[in-house]
Amino acid sequence: MTFEIEIAGQSRRLEIARRNGGWRVSADGEELAVEIAQPNAATLSLLLAGRSYTFAWARGAEGAIWISGAGRGAAAAVRDPRQALARHHFEQSGRARLTAPMAGKVVRVMVEAGVHVESGQELLVLEAMKMQNEVRSPKSGTLVVLAVTSGETVATGQVLAEVE
Repeated sequence: MTFEIEIAGQSRRLEIARRNGGWRVSADGEELAVEIAQPNAATLSLLLAGRSYTFAWARGAEGAIWISGAGRGAAAAVRDPRQALARHHFEQSGRARLTAPMAGKVVRVMVEAGVHVESGQELLVLEAMKMQNEVRSPKSGTLVVLAVTSGETVATGQVLAEVE
């Protein structure tokens, strides 16, 4: 299986295959041997290069997932490569819509509608599952819609902002 995963504005290509009772993961062409266990529906345990990592995760809207572990959290978007190509084309040529990956509370807004923003610029901070996540602009352009305010509670998939 091949996926494009985006975390904090950075995209990586992952290929995952089951081999010899374990898993082989290729991240941007670099192969990794990974042992994966799922002790419950919301937790993943990974053994990678002799180190153990435990993550809580939850699904959001439109391929979004929320990952937390070691006191940190991040929203991620998981897409198959065809969707990523279509998204890239859309982002370059049209309006990019940022939606809440899961229900939470907007704890801080750093920009105003109508300003120019750069790709990867932090726009707001969303708190979900007791973790704070920076929501960044996926492209450079004008922030044409800022649909939330600090302190507002949002639902999964709710539009947060749009950049054109």
